Amino acid sequence: MYVSPLFKYMYAYAKKRCKEVYILSAKYGLLSENTPIAPYNVTLNSMSERQKKEWAKNIMLSLSKRYDLNKEIFLIMGGQNYVKYLNDVAVSKNIDIIYYYNFKSIRDNNTEKYKKLVSRLDDYLFLDDTDSYRLYAPTLVIVKEGK
Repeated sequence: MYVSPLFKYMYAYAKKRCKEVYILSAKYGLLSENTPIAPYNVTLNSMSERQKKEWAKNIMLSLSKRYDLNKEIFLIMGGQNYVKYLNDVAVSKNIDIIYYYNFKSIRDNNTEKYKKLVSRLDDYLFLDDTDSYRLYAPTLVIVKEGK
């Protein structure tokens, strides 16, 4: 279903590095990686404020059924819409804040900050078409017990 080159890259990255991988779907919510779904054309950008908040509540509810949200670490690499609404729900439930790091601007400008970040993460990154390590988004990576 998800066939973009960016999604394929991030999925391969998550599979290589994580014990468990989930997909954040604007239409279906939190998906296990083998969940069959029908094709759709929905994004959070096309949703109303109320729909985005409901979507985030459902994602957090799904995660809370699988994990203790106060003990696990979740890394969400993706758009601000995803993180903003998930963070709002987390804060309302007294869960530590979800931090959003927008690396796109520093990546596009290849700043020293970006180069330093990539050098610290290069063991976990894939090479791009120019044989350079590169950060991509979006994906959801769950770190459990440091793995």
